[in-house]
Amino acid sequence: MRLAINHLGWKMLFKTKKARANIIKVLFESGLIVFSVLLALFLSEMHSQVKKDQEKVRALQLIKAELTANKALLEQWRPYHQQVLANVESAITNPPEFSQSNKQREFILNQMPNGLVQDMLRNSAWDALKQSGISSNMHIETVSLLSTLYRLQALSIEATLSRLGDIFYTRESVRKEHLLETLYLMRNLLLELIAQEAFMIMHYQNAINDIDKLLAE
Repeated sequence: MRLAINHLGWKMLFKTKKARANIIKVLFESGLIVFSVLLALFLSEMHSQVKKDQEKVRALQLIKAELTANKALLEQWRPYHQQVLANVESAITNPPEFSQSNKQREFILNQMPNGLVQDMLRNSAWDALKQSGISSNMHIETVSLLSTLYRLQALSIEATLSRLGDIFYTRESVRKEHLLETLYLMRNLLLELIAQEAFMIMHYQNAINDIDKLLAE
């Protein structure tokens, strides 16, 4: 009887150890699965963040290139517009007399031998950035700075150029009795444009410097 009990005890003990081993194995395998899932999520998040950072860097590089091109364009325009201003002021001092409006229009256009502008300011990189959603990954200060800069570009230089362009297509401006008034209007707008160009050149450079600091981080 005692022998049978001992045999039963060893059998139960064996089963208990085996059960514990099975439990440990299950827990280990479960833990390994959980760890694998968490590791996969972590690596996926890391990959996603790296991709976002790369997209942000690329977007900043494109914005910098666009601002650099706009700044270079204004640096070309400014001395030319100063020369056009000198031509207009000379015409104000000694206004000619014309009997035909087409001659007056031709005279006004001749004050700008290369036209009003030879290229246009760009904003495609900024538009692409806004539509892509990459801006949500950037510092709010950076997005605010760029938004203000491009808004200034539109409300100052682009608006003034549009007003200057309207002069050449307005019937009143090419009438002989309005020549002096047209020249004064051109002078005032050119003075405004030249001041805006100097202002924007400075702010473009400040923004470029800020972007360089962000790219160096």
